[in-house]
Amino acid sequence: RLELLAPAVPGRCLSMSDSPASSAPSSADPPAKRRRKRASGWDTPAQSAAPPLLVQQQMGPHGATNPIAIQAQATMRRQMQLMMAQKQAAVATMMTPLMMQKLMNPTMANPSVAAAMHASAAIKSQQVASQRKVDARIYVGSLHYDLTEKDIRGVFEAFGTITDVTMSHEPSTGKSKGFCFIEYGAPEHAEAALQAMNGFELAGRSIKVGRPDGSGRSGGSISKGPATA
Repeated sequence: RLELLAPAVPGRCLSMSDSPASSAPSSADPPAKRRRKRASGWDTPAQSAAPPLLVQQQMGPHGATNPIAIQAQATMRRQMQLMMAQKQAAVATMMTPLMMQKLMNPTMANPSVAAAMHASAAIKSQQVASQRKVDARIYVGSLHYDLTEKDIRGVFEAFGTITDVTMSHEPSTGKSKGFCFIEYGAPEHAEAALQAMNGFELAGRSIKVGRPDGSGRSGGSISKGPATA
C-alpha cells in the first residue's frame, strides 16, 4: 500500500486525493471557455464609407433601398397627380361659362374698369375714324370758273372713289369761286391725287392741290381765296 511506503508526516495522513497525480490537471477535463468581449463603438474598426453616387444608386432617388418601397413611392406619386387632375377637372365643371370668362378676362370682374376701358376704346376708334376722314379730304384751288362739279369728278376720280365734292359759288351770279373740296373714300386715294395733281394745268390754269387745313403735308400751303381771272 502507498500509505505504508510514504514517509510518515506528523499530524497528516496521506490519502488518495493527496497523491501527486491528483494535483495535476486532467487531460480529460474540457478547457475553460474564454469570455468574448462585446465590440462597442470605440473598439469597432472603422469601415470605409461608400461613395455618394453608389449610395444614391443603392437607395434610389427618394431614399428607399428596397425596390418594393421605390415602386410604392412611384405609385403614390402617380395617385396624387391623378387626384390633383380630378380635383381641377371637378372645379372646372362647377364653374359657369361666365365665371370662366371672368377668370380669363379679369376686367370683367370689375364693371367700372371694364366700362372705362370700353369708353377709352370707343374714343380712340372715333379719333382714328375722324383722322382718316380728314386725311381723305383735299383742297383744289385756282380752278377755272366755268368748271362744274361733274368736271371735277371726271378728272379726280382717276385716283379713287370720290364720296363728296363741295364747290363754292357766288350768290349773285352763281358762278364758281374757283376752288372746291374733294373727299375720297380712303386717305391713300387723296394722297395720290394730291401728289399727281398739284400744279397740273386744267382748263388753261395751273391748279393748286393741298390739305384743307393748309398744313401743306404733301402739296404745300394752299390759299383758299378765289381764283384770279
